[in-house]
Amino acid sequence: MQNKLFIVLMAMIAFVANTSADWEGNLKIRSGSTEMTGYMRMKQDLVRMDTKNPMDMSIIINLKTKKALNLLHPLRMAMESDYSKFENQAPICGASDIDGCLKKQGFKATGSETVDGHPCTVYEGSVGPKNKPGQALPVKLWRPKDLKDVPSIKMVIRDKNGQETLSEVTGVKTAAQAAGLFAMPDNYKRMDGLQKLFENMQKK
Repeated sequence: MQNKLFIVLMAMIAFVANTSADWEGNLKIRSGSTEMTGYMRMKQDLVRMDTKNPMDMSIIINLKTKKALNLLHPLRMAMESDYSKFENQAPICGASDIDGCLKKQGFKATGSETVDGHPCTVYEGSVGPKNKPGQALPVKLWRPKDLKDVPSIKMVIRDKNGQETLSEVTGVKTAAQAAGLFAMPDNYKRMDGLQKLFENMQKK
């Protein structure tokens, strides 16, 4: 289960970029029979993902501080988590040269395809601990040529058992994002113990 949580997290945050323009789009992550759908927004070094499954929640990631704020809307609770331990396992690229960043991380352009109406360069490489090559997971991603600030609109990560996790961002559009979307609402209570929540999820 821990490995699956890691893969889903990588599918959400891998290859995100510090953007020069705000943008948004529909997000879908599918791993085996499990599917998560939602909405993704970016504003410079801030990322927000909203989903209603498995519950109505939002995840706000600050690329600069490497912290994530998890908003559990039915409970009006917020929990902070640290994802800095994953930063060396997937590239986070600046919008000025995403393609150059991917190549520097060992990704190779292997073809061209059109996805959701966008011409894309297909890159292949891996994510995982850089000091443990044996734990690297193969990755294939589709980098849109016409969307400078969007690092990828489709990505496939394959685990050691051969199961694939697919993440897609569709209907991408440039749109100004309000700063308030990336902050905890005033009427929410901050809670600690996200790891304990994950541990309880693993037992189910």
